[in-house]
Amino acid sequence: MLDFRVVPPLVAALQSQNLFVREAAADQLGFHPLTPRGVFAIETGIFSSLVGALHDQSNHVRRAAAHAIGNLGCAEGVEPLLAALRDSDPYVRRASAIALGKLKDPRALAALCEARVDSDLMTREQVEEAIALIDPAGVLLQQQGLKEPSADALVDPLVSVVRYDHTEGLRAARELGRIASPRAIQALVEGLEGDTWGALAHSTLKAIVEELSRLDKQLATRTLCDMYRRLPHHHVKKDGIVSTIAIIGGPEVVKFLRECLSDPDATIVKSAKSGLRKLGYLI
Repeated sequence: MLDFRVVPPLVAALQSQNLFVREAAADQLGFHPLTPRGVFAIETGIFSSLVGALHDQSNHVRRAAAHAIGNLGCAEGVEPLLAALRDSDPYVRRASAIALGKLKDPRALAALCEARVDSDLMTREQVEEAIALIDPAGVLLQQQGLKEPSADALVDPLVSVVRYDHTEGLRAARELGRIASPRAIQALVEGLEGDTWGALAHSTLKAIVEELSRLDKQLATRTLCDMYRRLPHHHVKKDGIVSTIAIIGGPEVVKFLRECLSDPDATIVKSAKSGLRKLGYLI
């Protein structure tokens, strides 16, 4: 049974000076079991209030508003959610994709297809799920002439993620390895070579080396060895290279690690010994 009494205080709370109150109000307007849905949400002002909240200064409020609009089930929610799909915050974009999937409106397909190349990998996943909910058999995509993005289009947004995003860098490296196009391989090399200060998270560095090794062992070996020799005084970077190159394996890597045993830096020598032991050599 709907209870319209819950509406006015929640709508008013969307104007609170406290962002946590605004976020909670948006959540309740979308998820409270007694909140009016569909046409009732429009007539009571819930829908318009939530659309306004999509422009809130807080990304938490915008995200909650996007989720709430998807739960209201109003076809009118498609256009504001399509705009929110271009929000600067990835969490808002993810919420918008989820909401569009719930609404299942074919008008969203074109924008969702464009969002397949979003720089945020989790947004990409939510976009694919939304497309599958709207058009499970892919018939509408064909009718509208909407095609899969090219490999290069998928790669380009991931280049900066690999190099600068400590949270998503590992996932981006794995995705580049999955794509496995010439541009994706080059992006992995750029991820290594661009790390001039050894700032890559170790998990990201390891993932890049693993993927590059799987796709082209010789290129992976050559890239790391050349980088090591170009950085004679960069301890952190050099040690990162020595610590991960054993992943590749092979005669060239063994030769390189043996050379590192004569490095004046004791830490690098220790890493070289560890790498050789991993490859089956008793040091």
